[in-house]
Amino acid sequence: MAVDSLWDKTVLLLPLSEDLQDVSSSRRPFAAYGNAGLSSAVGTPFGAGKACYFDGTGDYLRCPVTSTDFNLGTGDFDLSAWVYIVGDSAQNGSSERHAIILSVDNESTSASFEFAIGGNASTTGIFLYVWNGTVSYLGIGGGTISKSVWHFIQAIRVSGIVTFYLDGAQFGTGGSYNVQVGSSSHYMHVGGRPITNYNSILNGYIYGARITKGAARPTALPTIPFPRP
Repeated sequence: MAVDSLWDKTVLLLPLSEDLQDVSSSRRPFAAYGNAGLSSAVGTPFGAGKACYFDGTGDYLRCPVTSTDFNLGTGDFDLSAWVYIVGDSAQNGSSERHAIILSVDNESTSASFEFAIGGNASTTGIFLYVWNGTVSYLGIGGGTISKSVWHFIQAIRVSGIVTFYLDGAQFGTGGSYNVQVGSSSHYMHVGGRPITNYNSILNGYIYGARITKGAARPTALPTIPFPRP
């Protein structure tokens, strides 16, 4: 069995294959809203199995407790997930079709941390971004992130430089992003969030979502599910 050498820095690990719970050492609970839940319809990145489905209309997962772990500060981090886009997300209040992977927010007006797939007025899957509620850093690609196929999406920050990766290859151009990301008093959401006009619900699947605080991970395309200790 593979061993995770950065397990002590893994502050969130949601396999989303057997249930909806965090299996990091913190074991935080998560609850499903809307119709979010496990489905075997498209399998997993590694073959048959289940992943968490979000239908694009009010689905998300929510952790009911806040944590200092959700404040990534200004240090190194790694945000990773397998995502399968079925269709475009609904337009938000700015006529953009964004799809949340992970969001730490106050559930009413603002997000202190957002890792998402971005889109314009017509298409989800044009860029990746990390947002701290004030300053966005965008990873602009040379084309769209294709639908109906699994993609491994990753954002890392090393010494203040954020770089995005799609299926193990750099996506867009890295750049300086030294701002604080996250909050100790906001709630973690997966696949969407309950902010009116800006819920940015994913229309698709997530298989495995992980946050590593204080270190970045290798950027090669994984060949196995996220390991545990």
